Amino acid sequence: MFRFTWSWPSLVVECLAGVLLASAVQPVRGVPMRFAIATAGSAFYERVLDRNGWSWRDVGQPELGIAGGLAAWKAVR
Repeated sequence: MFRFTWSWPSLVVECLAGVLLASAVQPVRGVPMRFAIATAGSAFYERVLDRNGWSWRDVGQPELGIAGGLAAWKAVR
C-alpha cells in the first residue's frame, strides 16, 4: 500500500510529526518539561521503533516541529 506521505519532503513530514508530538504533551505543566518529554519521545522512536535506524537529521527535524508546535500552542492560549 502506498502512503501519500512517502512523496512528501522529509522535512515536512518530520516537522508535522513534531507538531503532533508537541500537541500530545500539552497536559504537562511547563513548556520546558513539555519540550523535554516530546524530545525524549522523539529520540525513543528514532532509537527503538524507526526501521531506518538512528539519524541525527531525523532527531533534529522533529525538534523544529516540537518547538514550533509549543510556540504556537502558547500563542493561542
